[in-house]
Amino acid sequence: MVSQLYTTQSLADQVVPTQCLSCDLTGNLWLCLTCGFANCGRKQFGGIGGNGHALDHFTETGHMLGVKLGTITPEGAGGELSHALSSSLS
Repeated sequence: MVSQLYTTQSLADQVVPTQCLSCDLTGNLWLCLTCGFANCGRKQFGGIGGNGHALDHFTETGHMLGVKLGTITPEGAGGELSHALSSSLS
């Protein structure tokens, strides 16, 4: 069953994470849309660093939906999403 969590704090008032919660990386960050934690993604070809802490967070918590920080505009355009199905296929 999926349940909605409600908050009285607006998203505009919340601080956007700038560093992985598990290491010192400040790029290739993924925001968990369930709890708001930010963790680094996997290391990628072309020199994009990552230690896979976002995947570790999913494994530990079961939180299935995340978005790569910096890929969604204030208008809602764009966005690189990750969820359990796409993660299991890659």
